[in-house]
Amino acid sequence: MLAIFEMVFLRALAVLTVVGAAASEPPKLHARRTVDLVAARAPSPIQAVSATLTLGVAAATPHAVSTSTAPQTTYSLIPASASPDGYVNVTVNATDPRIQYSGLSGLQWTNSSTCSTKSKSCKTFGSFLTFQFTGTAIFFNVGMGPTGMICNATMDGMVSFLIDGYRPNPGCGPIWSQFGMANILHTVNISLIGPSALAPPSEQSQAAVDFLGFTVTTASGNSSGTLSNGTNSTTPSSASYHVKPTESLPFILTLIFIYFGIQLVL
Repeated sequence: MLAIFEMVFLRALAVLTVVGAAASEPPKLHARRTVDLVAARAPSPIQAVSATLTLGVAAATPHAVSTSTAPQTTYSLIPASASPDGYVNVTVNATDPRIQYSGLSGLQWTNSSTCSTKSKSCKTFGSFLTFQFTGTAIFFNVGMGPTGMICNATMDGMVSFLIDGYRPNPGCGPIWSQFGMANILHTVNISLIGPSALAPPSEQSQAAVDFLGFTVTTASGNSSGTLSNGTNSTTPSSASYHVKPTESLPFILTLIFIYFGIQLVL
């Protein structure tokens, strides 16, 4: 009887030992899956080096540099409609003193000759010019070519356009215009942004603006007073100089009282 009990006890102990060993063993399948996921997420050393080299090459290419210094333009020249009756086009040359240039005494802008006319040239990024006029339209005239520059045109401090002076072949004329405005005082500001992304790298280093002047459409009576230095210098009509009777009456009465006062004293 004792021998049978001992045999049962030993078998039970063996079963418990096997179960305990199986329970204490880590799940191999789960661990392998975790390793596989980590390996899939982490890039290999070859992939990491390849990505670094790719970024380095992209940052060093001339195209990347030109794109950052010369954003895409937002303006395309649209032909202006015909001027209405009673309006004229007035040309304002770049050397006109009433066009204000940036820099100490305008030293950033130099006098030059472009398209058989006097002009102003500038290569300094961030330079600008300001002009005030009374009219319904304005045209920005430059010498265009392979070294043309990106400029920003702002009208009355509200509407801005990026314009590109680059052209494959040299030319002269307007590269920006605004029309259909009220015939009142306006302010236009032109600032230099950088070289054109369309220009070859050899031409980008020579980027410049050759400014010829503005063409302004204004009422015929305003043509002699189109320019302004901060105030509306529109030429007034002759009727503006006539004194109204109601304005002269106090002055006349004063003279009458003075006259009779002198007579009484005498």
